[in-house]
Amino acid sequence: MSVNLEKCETTAVDSAVDSAVALSIPSGVLRHMFAASAVFAGKDNAIPFLMGINLEWGPGVFRVVSTDRYRMAVGELQGEHVTGSDVAPGSLLVPAKGCADIAKALPKGRGQDDLPVSVLVSSDSVTVTVPGEWSRTITAMDARFPEWQALVAPPKGDPHPTFRVNPHYMADFAKAITGKFQSIEWTIGEHMQRLYGETTSPVGRTEVSWKLALMPCRQPA
Repeated sequence: MSVNLEKCETTAVDSAVDSAVALSIPSGVLRHMFAASAVFAGKDNAIPFLMGINLEWGPGVFRVVSTDRYRMAVGELQGEHVTGSDVAPGSLLVPAKGCADIAKALPKGRGQDDLPVSVLVSSDSVTVTVPGEWSRTITAMDARFPEWQALVAPPKGDPHPTFRVNPHYMADFAKAITGKFQSIEWTIGEHMQRLYGETTSPVGRTEVSWKLALMPCRQPA
């Protein structure tokens, strides 16, 4: 099932800013945020905003938001070093490919992840500068990102049970059993002792039925 984002209202945050906003973000953090959010951006150029990453900022916060209508990722960095307390909230939609290219170019390795990187956001572009090395500018997209907050908010009403699992094990099920497109129906087992899953995997002209169990992650003492 996809989320009908075409009918969502656009975000109330004004994407235009009167003057440039300067952010300082560690190289490793920016690389992670840009690279991860690019994975969840869409590839359908019929809906332009799907192919972008919405950069959002405010006092002490920097956020990346992307979606392909089936998945959504919202990454947020907080801290006094990100922006000043007097920065007006704003947003800018930029191409995911440009962010991915910058992520690949950012310094990495021992001692490099904490290197402060300058991110200068204006009304129509974002410029990333690695001091003493290089500077790259991405032009903003002529599109608006939809209102997204309600799509990732916890359900209202009575508290719902939560269940923590190892993401590597989830990935193993996809690689070994279901592939990219076959779904698994998950149910939280009695007393929340396990996740119970059922699926079928087409193999030639035959379907193999699977029953799956996944134990919760143990919390640190």
